[in-house]
Order: sequence, then structure tokens, then C-alpha cells
Amino acid sequence: MEKLVLEAWLTSMDGWGRLVRRARRQEGQTAVEYGLIVGFVALAVIAAFTLLGGRVRDAINAVASAINVAPQ
Repeated sequence: MEKLVLEAWLTSMDGWGRLVRRARRQEGQTAVEYGLIVGFVALAVIAAFTLLGGRVRDAINAVASAINVAPQ
């Protein structure tokens, strides 16, 4: 009986050890961090275009008018 309990405990500890080793690996964490950075940069670009879009369009139209080219 003690042998079975010991084997069960060792098996569970081996599973726990694998879980701990997997949690310590950093490859997946790095990928998630890069994904979050890309997402935040994309949000910043979208926000900038949304907030400044009208001003940029007006500036392009002013330059086009100054050089007598019809804007498209």
C-alpha cells in the first residue's frame, strides 16, 4: 500500500515539475509581449490618424492648391 501511495505521489510531483518548468519557459511569454506591443502601436496609429486625419487632408489640399494640381 505504501508503495502505491509513494508511486502516486511521485507521479503527481513529476506532473507538477513539468507544469512548473513549462511556466518558467519564456518563449511563449515573449511572443505574447511582442503581440501586445504591436497591438498598442496599432491602436496608437489608428488614434493618430483618426485625430489628425482632417488636418492632414487639409494640408495636402492646401499644398495641391498651391501648386495648381487638382486633389484626387
